[in-house]
Amino acid sequence: MEATKTPLQQLESELGAEFYEWEGAVWPTTFGDPVAEYLAVRQGVGLVDSSGLRKWEFRGPDALRAADRLVTQDCAAMVDGRVHYTPMCADNGTLLDDITVFRFSENRVMVVSGLDASEVHFREGVNGLDLEIVALSDARPSFQLQGPRSRDVLAKVSTVDLSTLSYFYFREGEVAGGDCIVSRTGYSGELGYELFCRPDDAVRIWQALMEAGEEHGIRPYGLEAADFLRVESGLIFVTFDYMPGESTPFELGLGWAVKFDKAAYRGRAALERLATEDPAHRIVGLTFAGGTPPEVGATVTRSGEEVGTVTAACRSAILDRVLALAVLRGDLARAISTSVEVGDLGAEVASIPFYDPEHRRPRA
Repeated sequence: MEATKTPLQQLESELGAEFYEWEGAVWPTTFGDPVAEYLAVRQGVGLVDSSGLRKWEFRGPDALRAADRLVTQDCAAMVDGRVHYTPMCADNGTLLDDITVFRFSENRVMVVSGLDASEVHFREGVNGLDLEIVALSDARPSFQLQGPRSRDVLAKVSTVDLSTLSYFYFREGEVAGGDCIVSRTGYSGELGYELFCRPDDAVRIWQALMEAGEEHGIRPYGLEAADFLRVESGLIFVTFDYMPGESTPFELGLGWAVKFDKAAYRGRAALERLATEDPAHRIVGLTFAGGTPPEVGATVTRSGEEVGTVTAACRSAILDRVLALAVLRGDLARAISTSVEVGDLGAEVASIPFYDPEHRRPRA
């Protein structure tokens, strides 16, 4: 099956983008200089096409109840305009995907995932409830404006009052004359916004944001720059850091988002048991003394014994060192500063995130 093209793909091609196909969609990987793209986000502002994300709306009297039944966060307690980042688990407690849930009202909820396969789980989990699940991926392109100057840029072209839009909340308004969902969320570890619009408005909104951000050195960026950002900020990526159905939220640092003081949901019984056990594996950081990042998928050893796998790696220009994310055996993952090896490279186990560990920047 041919990968889905985004409304921005032709424009991105003209800007020199290279592309990568992931989960049936085409994503920009770089516009020629991934390090400069990443630094633009850390130091100013960057714009990335995230239209390849899969989107659905739950509509009907049981829309909110359905979302609450599918995920570990407490959706029933959400107010209108709230966003939750949440694990979605199988009945055995393993993680199927980490998704975002947007509450418009009790009767209307938007769910955003990286995987088309999530829809199967949605439909299986809401049997007997009164709602319609509407696929909107192609009808609702999206992009992210990320970086410390993102508010300044977006304010120039949006009718939304950004000064009162809190972290993990959204509003509907106009951006460059087009109707948009403006959400104070993103995937960078910086102040930022996600925008969801109509296909016919996507190019105009993109161009308006690029023009508004010119004085702040705005750059379009792709997955390579996003990988630098996510490694520094300790952000997980489905099919890279974990495969659906193979790890638990507790192994991937998402235990904080597993709630037991809410209505029943899929996987709850298994998760209550797993919460009392030490995780067999954990995702952690690795820091390296040398200047060459290890290969993704490389084996992590300690005294010749295999203890884990590298899932992402980069050389951080901001922190001036080589960093990696790795899934390690649970006992070693708890021992910060433990020495391990990745091939010929020496490394130390580190806590994540490496960058802004108190998460102050996205809340700025």
